[in-house]
Amino acid sequence: MRQNMIPFPRARWAMTALAVLTLVSLSVVSGAAPAAMAHDQVLSTSPNAGENLDSAPKQVAIVFSDDILSVGAIMLIVDRQGRNWAGGTLALDRATATQPLAPDLPDGAYEVRWRVVSADGHPVAGTFPFSVGTVPAGSASVTPDPATPGTTDAAADQAPPGAPGEGLPLPVIALLGAGGGIAFFAAVLLLTRFWTRRRSA
Repeated sequence: MRQNMIPFPRARWAMTALAVLTLVSLSVVSGAAPAAMAHDQVLSTSPNAGENLDSAPKQVAIVFSDDILSVGAIMLIVDRQGRNWAGGTLALDRATATQPLAPDLPDGAYEVRWRVVSADGHPVAGTFPFSVGTVPAGSASVTPDPATPGTTDAAADQAPPGAPGEGLPLPVIALLGAGGGIAFFAAVLLLTRFWTRRRSA
């Protein structure tokens, strides 16, 4: 009895297409969601970035989008001459990091340089300025210090205050996930048509 079968190259092509499309759809669905929640973001700071205060604050606080880990956290408050005015121990309370300041903080421009480890285990770092009182001419900005801990180690994972996270927006993730599902079912439909033709031939 003569049997009608799909030629081997065509069957192999169908199986290859199914495998490729399946892998693509799975990678899109599984990879997009973690990217959206990659690292913690800064929700607010006190003082606000760029704020000019009438009197010296007693502390600087940063609120993140998720709990931060206690390991590797640091916050420096640096003046124009590169001196650090952080005083006492950095306090971590769930998603908030609070750094007390040294007493008698003089008028001038300051830059907060921070580095923490986010809930996913990745370090994130950033800076923001503030000033106190009347800022003398020529001291509106602070010269960055490359040797300062926490300003260069996490450059690749840096999430500056107010900047969007590295992940994709949820609507984009939904569209990518839908596209991956459509690709998967299209591959299944394609293979089903091949097998249907084989059985009816």
